[in-house]
Order: sequence, then C-alpha cells, then structure tokens
Amino acid sequence: MEILNPNLIPLSALETLELIRGIKAEQERTELEYEQQASSNEQPQQLPPQANTNLNQLVANFVEHFEDPNNHLPQGKQSPESILSLCESLRNRFGQVSGRSHGLTKAERLQICDLAPTELVEIYLIIEECDLRFSEDEIQEIMNLVKKNLLSERRTTTSAPSTANNHNASNTLNGDHQHQEQLEEILQEDSAFNLGDEDDDDALVAEAREGGPAPDQELDEVPD
Repeated sequence: MEILNPNLIPLSALETLELIRGIKAEQERTELEYEQQASSNEQPQQLPPQANTNLNQLVANFVEHFEDPNNHLPQGKQSPESILSLCESLRNRFGQVSGRSHGLTKAERLQICDLAPTELVEIYLIIEECDLRFSEDEIQEIMNLVKKNLLSERRTTTSAPSTANNHNASNTLNGDHQHQEQLEEILQEDSAFNLGDEDDDDALVAEAREGGPAPDQELDEVPD
C-alpha cells in the first residue's frame, strides 16, 4: 500500500465534531435551496441531492452522541478558540519544547484536549508515570488549565433550517482554516528544537514509515 500523504496529523474530537457539523449544515443548505427553487417554480440549476439514509443517520447519531449532556462529554463545552488556547498552554508549559525531557507528548496533549480531565484519577489514566514526571502542583495546574478553557454553557447544533444559520455552520467545513492551521502548527513539534528525545508518537510514526526498526536492531532494543 502506498502512502499518498504521510503528513496527516490526528484530529481532536472537537475538530471532528465541527467537521461533521459542517457536513450536516451543508446537506441542510443544499436541500433547503432545492425546496425553495421547487416552491418558486424556478428551473432547478442542478439535480436534487440524492438522500443517503445511512450517511444522514450516521451524521445525526455522531452529533447527538457528542451533544447529549447525559454522556458527559466535554466537546459541548469546548470551542475552537478554547481548544487552541488549551493546546498551546499545555505545549508551552508542559511539552517537551518547554525544556522538559519527559514533558507531555503530543498524544497525551491530544487526549487531555479530548477528555478534558478535571479529576486527579483522570489525569493519572492519561499521563504515563504521571507522579514521576510531574509534581502535585504541576498536575493541579494542568487540571486548572483544562477547567479554565471549558465554556460555562454547552454549544449545540441548531436544528432550525434557517439560511443564515446553515451558511454560518457550513463555514466550519470550508472557512475556518486559520484555526485549523494554528492547531496543526501547535500539534507539530518545533523542528528547530531538539532535546534528543522524540515524542513516543513521533518514534512510532518514523518507524512505520521506514518499515520497522533497523535490520541490525532487535525489537527489544527499540526505545520506548
């Protein structure tokens, strides 16, 4: 299998949710435009969209899962701006680029953004050897950063098919490239900074691209 684009980066749960919201809004906007053309007896400029029941149901279930307050997921209280602020704060304060040889890896920072841990037990489930790498005060500071970047009210997708709302929501898919680029820059390590110790996920990606460890290196010699 040929890798066409090896520079893909993992998306946070909020970015994925915003993408699905944009797809849903685009579907609703297209259907609304066709209904308006049909009601005004105008000749449709294009064929009506073919309903994909499976896709529509998948999108609806996905959005409902993340927005249902009974699921206690943090994405309803997050925004692109809050995720950007949290990710940047974690990277600069606790990441390996801050001068820590055992700082938070990219995978750990992404999990913190996705799970928004506000309890000590949650932090210990995310950060490997947490008590050895961080002091109690630093762990508390991480939780405070998470709480600081959670919104007070939940954000939900409006179900009213207004043209303005659909247009604004569909911009999530095509228009908010600035936040996307900023998040990509933050999730990528500074290439000019080298501690001689790669992130765990960096090592795994490099090994996968090279087809495994070097021939003269046994598997048990591969650094963790």
